Amino acid sequence: MKKLLALLFIVAGLFLYASNLYAVDKDAALGKWYTSKEKDAAQITIYNCGDKYCGKISWTKDPESLDDENPDAEKKKRKLLGMDMVFDFVFDPDDDRWEDGFIYNPNDGKTYDCRMWLEENDVLQVKGTVGPKWLSIGKTTTWYRVK
Repeated sequence: MKKLLALLFIVAGLFLYASNLYAVDKDAALGKWYTSKEKDAAQITIYNCGDKYCGKISWTKDPESLDDENPDAEKKKRKLLGMDMVFDFVFDPDDDRWEDGFIYNPNDGKTYDCRMWLEENDVLQVKGTVGPKWLSIGKTTTWYRVK
């Protein structure tokens, strides 16, 4: 019985050790990301903003592009380049993802609830949603780390 109990403790310890090996570092999303695999995809730079995570448009094919889909007439005059696009993300270590954030879509001028998670070290899944969080209706896009 003691041998079985000792074996169970060893297996449990190995399981806990192995699960920590694959835990995501809360800062793993920091850096530059292409918004698609297309050659001229925009780049988003994710950075720390206080104790949260934000992101700004750091490169576009047309650096003079304006936020012309924004419903706020004053904001239609601002350039997309340098504009914050993702903001207020908090890392959830239990789910290994960044949650409770928002993403602004300059293509329709709307802001959506959003969460992000790493699929691989250099692949970030970004999901914008509408409606209650438990319903999770939305679109997931894949971003690729700039190397």
